[in-house]
Amino acid sequence: MSSGQIFVTFVLPAMVFGLCYGAVVLNERAVKRATEREHRMPGG
Repeated sequence: MSSGQIFVTFVLPAMVFGLCYGAVVLNERAVKRATEREHRMPGG
């Protein structure tokens, strides 16, 4: 296996998965913050 094949087979999917996971985590945090703000301020 050449280094290029290793990169495409392992590193690229790992980076894509990491980016997707990071986006999901950040999205969940943002949603939690937004819902907390709504609960703190009565009447919105």
